[in-house]
Amino acid sequence: MKKILNVSEMKQVCGGAAPSSHCYPGEKLYTCTTTYDNNFQSTGVVCASDGVNAAGLIYRQRIKEGASGIASVACA
Repeated sequence: MKKILNVSEMKQVCGGAAPSSHCYPGEKLYTCTTTYDNNFQSTGVVCASDGVNAAGLIYRQRIKEGASGIASVACA
């Protein structure tokens, strides 16, 4: 299972598709922005093999948390 960092861990990293000791070998740390239908945005970081997988992980986590009205998830 992939790890989504908690708030404390997020404060320790500078995201942006960079190698990180928080990630498994072959993965990078991605910073992702979720945009909702009402134009509200939230940002988080996740370890993934590429940007598409990172966006999928964040999307699934937001749904698991009960979010609705997700317009897009963009990761870099």
